[in-house]
Amino acid sequence: MIDETTDLFGLRRPGAENTHAMPLIGRKEECSALADMLAGCVRGAGHMATVGGHAGVGKTRLAEELRKHSDRTYGDAVTWLWGSAEAHAPRGFQAVRQALDSYLSRRGLLPEEMDLDDLNAALAKILLDETDLARQEIHNVTETLARFLAGSDETPGSHIASDAEQAKSAVLHALHAFFLGLAWRQPTVLVMDDYHWADTPTAQLAWRLAEVADEAPLFLVALYRPPIDGERGSLLAAGGKLDTRHAALYLEDLDPSSTVELTRSLTRIDPISEALASAVLYRCGGNPLFIEEMLRPLVDGEMTEERLLTTPVPTTVQEAVRRRLVTLPSEARAALDVASVIGPRFSAELLWAVSDDPTRVGSTLGELRRRQLVVEHVSRTRKLFAFRHVLLQEAVYESLPEKDRARIHLAVARALEEGSERDIAEQVGEIGLHYAAADVRDKAVEYLVAAGDRDRALYANESAVEHYERALDTLHRDDEAEQDKERILDLAIRVGDIRARLGDSGMAEARFTESIALARELGWDTEYVGRLIARLGDTQFWQQRKEEARATAREGLRLVGQRVASPARVALLECLCTALQHMPSRAERDDAVDQLEAALVDVPYFGGVAEAYYRVAYAYMYRARRHPALWPKALQCLMKMEAICRQYGDGRGLARCYHGMADLYVAREREPEQAIQFFERSLEQAIYLSDTRLIFEGHLDLAHIIMVGDGPIEQAEEHIQAGVAAMRRLEAATGYVAQAPECFELVGDEYGRRGHYAQATEFWIRSVNCGASAFLHRRLLMKLEWRYIAEGRHDEFPALCRELWHKIESAPGSALCHPYLSPAEPSPVFVARDGDFGLAAGRSCPWRWVDPAGEGAHSLDASGALVVTAPRKAAGRMEPPECPHLLRPISGAFAVETVLTGLDRAAGGLLLWAAEDEYAFVGKWFYANRDIRTVTRVGGDPGMVGRGVLPTGDVLHLRLEYDGGCVRTLCSEDGEAWLLSAEAPFPASRPLHIGLYADGDYDVESVSTTFTDFRVFRPESDPV
Repeated sequence: MIDETTDLFGLRRPGAENTHAMPLIGRKEECSALADMLAGCVRGAGHMATVGGHAGVGKTRLAEELRKHSDRTYGDAVTWLWGSAEAHAPRGFQAVRQALDSYLSRRGLLPEEMDLDDLNAALAKILLDETDLARQEIHNVTETLARFLAGSDETPGSHIASDAEQAKSAVLHALHAFFLGLAWRQPTVLVMDDYHWADTPTAQLAWRLAEVADEAPLFLVALYRPPIDGERGSLLAAGGKLDTRHAALYLEDLDPSSTVELTRSLTRIDPISEALASAVLYRCGGNPLFIEEMLRPLVDGEMTEERLLTTPVPTTVQEAVRRRLVTLPSEARAALDVASVIGPRFSAELLWAVSDDPTRVGSTLGELRRRQLVVEHVSRTRKLFAFRHVLLQEAVYESLPEKDRARIHLAVARALEEGSERDIAEQVGEIGLHYAAADVRDKAVEYLVAAGDRDRALYANESAVEHYERALDTLHRDDEAEQDKERILDLAIRVGDIRARLGDSGMAEARFTESIALARELGWDTEYVGRLIARLGDTQFWQQRKEEARATAREGLRLVGQRVASPARVALLECLCTALQHMPSRAERDDAVDQLEAALVDVPYFGGVAEAYYRVAYAYMYRARRHPALWPKALQCLMKMEAICRQYGDGRGLARCYHGMADLYVAREREPEQAIQFFERSLEQAIYLSDTRLIFEGHLDLAHIIMVGDGPIEQAEEHIQAGVAAMRRLEAATGYVAQAPECFELVGDEYGRRGHYAQATEFWIRSVNCGASAFLHRRLLMKLEWRYIAEGRHDEFPALCRELWHKIESAPGSALCHPYLSPAEPSPVFVARDGDFGLAAGRSCPWRWVDPAGEGAHSLDASGALVVTAPRKAAGRMEPPECPHLLRPISGAFAVETVLTGLDRAAGGLLLWAAEDEYAFVGKWFYANRDIRTVTRVGGDPGMVGRGVLPTGDVLHLRLEYDGGCVRTLCSEDGEAWLLSAEAPFPASRPLHIGLYADGDYDVESVSTTFTDFRVFRPESDPV
């Protein structure tokens, strides 16, 4: 039983002292879990807990209970810091600022009252006394923290982007070092309340602290309301590395027994009546805050139980709060109305400036505190007040008539404008939102854009987008929006750019589409429009709509033409090159890259030029695998890219450049530790920039190279988890994520190489589900089938294919139609050997050599085996009739067999040919050791009618049977146990030829295939 003095959810009898706190009702397991983690932290191990739940379930109260437990059990042996994030926070690191304010104020430090030198000295002493940082690090951290706390490094417009990035990076490093230094000295708990509102810098700091929580006794507790997304979502993924030292708690509503117990405790009625229990259970649904608000009239003595039960029971927390407002004195209600418009937190000074009767503000605040509607906080030199719960603030705000809201919003905005220049700079977003709510549109747009600019300079991308979007909404609402089209165009482009960086490609595409239409309407030149079209194509590519991206880029190139030194042409060619990657047509890719390299000559700097240099460098890396003399060209591109990015402060370009340097080391298959270092630098830069795309690629590429270098699998899996978390954020916005299939395939391959086949299968399937292209999904299918065969589960493979079909059904020529080989016997009809056919010339007719490309060759080696050499595959040369082949006429019914050796490089098989649009073949595909395919063509396009993978064997036996209207193909490892590949109609209308073909490869100059036998069989009744 909870004792009389326990303060539950803010309810306390007059005169009662909260001398001792007990576990929360209905939260025993959660309290115990947090207490155990705190004990682990005290023993020296870092921990992290995320506590989620909808409003009113008691997340903050749970953390408060943990602190009381800490004070009772460990006293001063645990350092506590607590900060709350705020919606529309005026400055970065808002939750951390609050935590530092509280920490420093308890030590007598008020930064706003001190000059920078005194603050430096005071901070240095605290850090020396209370952290385990080295003296030199204390000096560096102190200087940065002093500027941060004094606010001297955040005046909007005072830095170019690169300086802002460096400032943010320095603050992030300093805070990171500070919290770790505290934890090294003694166990430290950092609570971040309302984490769902955390700004990007706070989220990045939380993520970094969670990443290293195993290095120090730091207990990070994040309280949030779902959904939690954007950079904030990285924290949930980071907790995975802590294993048992991470708890993801989610508070649901109380169960019926706990609800009744809470009712009994709050009312101090034991036993409570069945009628009261039923009313609470039915109306409140177990939400503790709702229960409190419903019972407050009874607790405060304003109603008897009988009257409470005969009064209609409120159906929402908001309704319960509104009923309480009826009993407030008019002055207190007026002050509460103004406070609700200001926001969940407000200062007494601002309330005084806006109130109709400033002289009564002090007394009304006392009344509101007495009624437990607001609580007091001390922040630096001024008193701050906050609604006891955000639902209370929302309920009061929603109860205001719209006209009154607008009037108070206008008064608040004007009062904020009366502040100092620094105060205005800090609160531009709040001023803009108040003016927008007051429908003062010009000023709303002015301040909202200024807030967005400030956020963008500090890479607080989510906040920047929110302010720009509100400004756009305000402009669109204007009756004279026609006059604001240029401003709308500018803001739409800014929003599109930031949403693209965040990975919200769908919304970015919508903004760029709007921008292109506006730019054309306003008569902007083709250079301007061309660059917008390039951005549009990029968003399409990242949504896996690569064909659309290619079409968009080509449309832009037709518009721009052959301009010299044109940023638009460079951006469009870069988009085209990106959309052409992983396409079979190397000639088209190479031509686009060559055009891009030529277009870069003398082009002036523009945002995005770094990506163009990266694309050219990547192409040189690819070509250098065949022509090693090209490696220096790739390095030169990257070095020029780095110089340009440093000259113009292009942080994103630097991140991509470091990624490119890592790619170079990977491609050359040397010094994996250097590749890891560059990937880490790229990833760190991407995290500072809040660039979700680069974060996604960086984590997975880093995981891949760690695995390639046989590094610790645990370290690789940490990056895999973080990469998957970033991918999910991208996927939530766009559905499909470009590069995800390729990245996941590489990770799956490395798991397979290490023998972790369950994980390999998981990532290959994930690759298909991410929207792999037709070309890629065939390769993935083959790998998956190989694993099913090796595990003796080949019969289950068709079910997997059916499960995956919905992801790739639009891909042409899908291999999933014919998922596996099945045991079969050769037809007993064909038993008589036709001696007229062999690898050497036959008696009646020699072989006819057909070489469409003119670069093939054939010969008999010393053993009598036939060696056919095929050149590199060219664009469009996909089918055996376009490969080098040997043919001989044949008629009647027959079966033909051949044997291939050297399966690691061989590619080819049997060809039955009547005409260019009438043929069938069975053979081994060029990019897999034992992938067997059967294709027929009668009139229309070629169609795959069978495919599958042979599990083992150093040689391959192929057999093709023809009975005059049907073709049947088989394969075998030993010529004894046969497997059926296909059985399909083949109504040939012209004379037939039978023969052998050899296939080429896209990546190899030539491929030689060896055939050691060629035999023809006839029906016994029709011997030749």
